[in-house]
Amino acid sequence: MAARIPARIPEDITAPTPASRDLRDGIRDILITVLNNMLGFTSNRHEIFVNCRLNRSDQLTGPSPVCVGWVESPALAASRSGMGLADPGASRFGDDHLSPVYAECLNDRNMNVVVRDFSQPGVVVREKIGGARSYDVNLGLVHRRYVCIRASGRRAGTLTVGFSALPANDTQVQNALRYWAQDSSSPLVQYLENHFHLGGPTV
Repeated sequence: MAARIPARIPEDITAPTPASRDLRDGIRDILITVLNNMLGFTSNRHEIFVNCRLNRSDQLTGPSPVCVGWVESPALAASRSGMGLADPGASRFGDDHLSPVYAECLNDRNMNVVVRDFSQPGVVVREKIGGARSYDVNLGLVHRRYVCIRASGRRAGTLTVGFSALPANDTQVQNALRYWAQDSSSPLVQYLENHFHLGGPTV
């Protein structure tokens, strides 16, 4: 039976069932594979993260996100831990903050990759509106690539990668991101289609 989004949040955080734990672990395992793929496009620094947000199952026309997975590279985990910050894989799970860029991705029928550079003047003020935690920006992960997930005939959510330094080949990054989020053969797309009742606007 396909899971609905959100399933039992915040209960899935404080008292996960075996089924919900399996779903979280399944997404996390795929996001780690995406992360390792993205690490191949970095140059000297390897502080990057990958996250996934899915639209609520009952919201079929507009953006309404729920964070379902967040993974980080070992170098980033070490930096975060050294600053005394919580693991976002746990602390951000279930987060339903609607950011301008999430809305932009889901409302784009062409489902293009969206680029953000949070080091540029005004970008943080414009993007990190009420409810945003700015965890990633505070850690210096200012180079961001977002893309809409296409699954089950819907614009079902977003896949995001954040870098502390510009990737060596941004074209490869964007092509890889499109594959993971939109190709019917992508393990992420297949997993979401097989395990979730997906929401979001139709493609």
